[in-house]
Amino acid sequence: MDFPEFYNNTALAFANYTGPLPDRPILQRRFSILEQQLPIDSPLLTFQAYTRDIFEYPWIFILPGVSVPLYLAMVFFLPYFIHKKRECKLAMQIWNFLLTLLSVAMFAVLSTSVFADMLNYSNPVYYVSCLPGGSLTVGLVPYAAIAFMFSKYLELVDTLFLILKKKEVIFLHWYHHATVLVYSWFSVILMYPPANIFGIVNSFVHCVMYSYYFIASFGVRPWWGKYVTRIQLAQMVVGILTTTSWAYYYYLSDLPCGFWSPLAKNLTVYNIPAESLLMISTLVMYVSYFILFLNLYLNRFGGANNTESKSANTTSSTSTNKRGQAAKKGQKAQEKKKNK
Repeated sequence: MDFPEFYNNTALAFANYTGPLPDRPILQRRFSILEQQLPIDSPLLTFQAYTRDIFEYPWIFILPGVSVPLYLAMVFFLPYFIHKKRECKLAMQIWNFLLTLLSVAMFAVLSTSVFADMLNYSNPVYYVSCLPGGSLTVGLVPYAAIAFMFSKYLELVDTLFLILKKKEVIFLHWYHHATVLVYSWFSVILMYPPANIFGIVNSFVHCVMYSYYFIASFGVRPWWGKYVTRIQLAQMVVGILTTTSWAYYYYLSDLPCGFWSPLAKNLTVYNIPAESLLMISTLVMYVSYFILFLNLYLNRFGGANNTESKSANTTSSTSTNKRGQAAKKGQKAQEKKKNK
């Protein structure tokens, strides 16, 4: 299915637009028919136009480029300055509750728009991969996308809590936070269609994850804790499949598919086009996540060796306890004989 007539008409209007922001480079460019589908009154376009100093190359690299090194410095150096464990129970309860609410709101907005538009297409895989209906650019979706982009900065506070409580910050934790921050930033800025699906799935996962943390902070461990990691593994599979599908429609199919942001037109990094770089980095990111989360899951919950070692530890500790009790009884008996 081709683009709806409304968006074709909007494309022509956008190509000839000379409205109230003629000095903004983002509104002066001319694009192919695919890239012209961005509605003029899109909140995300307006947001980008009025913040051109941030979203124009090379400034779009500054915020993540500064934030990630500072975050890694916190991970590796702040623990040396924390000499005793901080109790952050109330703060963590409030934090997890607020992030649960934010995740629910983002999931609701992003998912309802996509699934409502999907009913108009006979090929749901194509729609989910390329979003030809322009749902990334209208209604509340751009605001939810922007909120999702900046939520990755908020989630860095999770690491701060671990450090304050003098808990180990494992590689998976800081690697995931750092890379997903950069990826979400550029996906939203370039309006990469699969990013909406990633946002939907990730928001859902975080609804489950942060609600689990919130409940667990009261001393109650929900029975469905191990399913959090399973859902995360499913998220990685969805990410790999969606990226592969987008690549097929973008490079091999005659159906229109691409980026929705004007910034994607001429953006290159070391002469690598934005679309190729983003696709490759997405696959590398999700494959690495899957391997790391699978390893985490097997170490915590699965595997015959894990089960056997737990059983052996339990048997060993039980026999040790029995020997200790027998020894104590023997000592008591000897003391009674001496007293007599």
